[in-house]
Amino acid sequence: MARVLPLLYRRLLGEDALLRAAAVRAWASLAARHPLPGSLADCGPALLQDRYLAVLRALLIHGRSLLHERDVWSLVGLAAQIVGAYRNDEDEHDLVALAPGVLCSERSRWDAGQVPQVEPWILHHAAAQPAREAERPADRLWWSRIAAHSPQMAVVRTAALHDPPLNSQFNDDDLRYVT
Repeated sequence: MARVLPLLYRRLLGEDALLRAAAVRAWASLAARHPLPGSLADCGPALLQDRYLAVLRALLIHGRSLLHERDVWSLVGLAAQIVGAYRNDEDEHDLVALAPGVLCSERSRWDAGQVPQVEPWILHHAAAQPAREAERPADRLWWSRIAAHSPQMAVVRTAALHDPPLNSQFNDDDLRYVT
């Protein structure tokens, strides 16, 4: 471990975007098994400013468990920016699909005043995704009463009902949409 940490730290701050992305994944793998020094999490603000999608993708996947608490809200902002910038880019569909998950998983950080703005935003962007990706955030949150009965939620739920892999005759879970 003593030999790996300096190398990992250099890679997190290095010039090669692919090595930075790999370092984020390695950091997550190590953090799952061992307590790591806070100096690695101090790289978070620099990584959140990265302009390379490989690094941003790695942060969306692993950032919630790696960053300092103070930097997680920046990760939520990054997720929102990614959806805004790449929502119509077919090549980056998987990157855009990660963003609502970050927003949903950090719902506990929203204050009461943010809920009316953030929930419709998530549902609006989820509705633009294929049904399988749209259903994930819709099922993941305890939505406010207003969002749960909103037109955006109806679009997401209707798309799930019309998606054959999600709505098969052998899938008893489909009843949750009609009850």
